Amino acid sequence: MVTKTRRPCSLPALPLTDLPGLKQSPTDGYLCKDPEQAMRVLEKGLCATQAGPDGAITIWRDDAGKLRCRFDRYKQALSEITAADMTAVDKWLRQWWPKLGALDAIASFL
Repeated sequence: MVTKTRRPCSLPALPLTDLPGLKQSPTDGYLCKDPEQAMRVLEKGLCATQAGPDGAITIWRDDAGKLRCRFDRYKQALSEITAADMTAVDKWLRQWWPKLGALDAIASFL
């Protein structure tokens, strides 16, 4: 008998590796089309991510329960914070999301 495993989120997922504070690697990063969707993914306890022509955003909760946010460009972290709460994550996300570049083509797939 084959059992189906239910995915925790209907969004496309990518395997993310080497996230600071996480022993489990890879972990699923769910592709989000906008900051609001990323916040909903985080509220479910999942990892949110997106990449554009000018960089990539990844937000996750580490093994200690801390919220971590990172913006990378060419594999270099331009911004990396440990947030105290979801309000701080939302503020950081709204500051850095526009720096991803044009996401119009990407958003049409999500």
